[in-house]
Amino acid sequence: MIVGEILSSEGGNGAIALAADNACDTNAVIVAANGDFSPNAGTVCLLRLTHRVIGVGGYSAASRAQQADQGRGPAPDGLYNKPDL
Repeated sequence: MIVGEILSSEGGNGAIALAADNACDTNAVIVAANGDFSPNAGTVCLLRLTHRVIGVGGYSAASRAQQADQGRGPAPDGLYNKPDL
């Protein structure tokens, strides 16, 4: 399992996303925080843009709601709604 957080302006087809996909090809499981750029749609962080990475968002057990400032999907290509968890 690989846990990562990478801030970058690359898109979902950039070198970092491709490296994540290649790691998945070796049966690695990659988990990454969804980020906290903004609560607006399409603000999910880079590493979560690849559909093979598990994006994890913030959740408050007390209020039973998503954290207000977490990044949200969908991914810029519109295909993947993140976070996964």
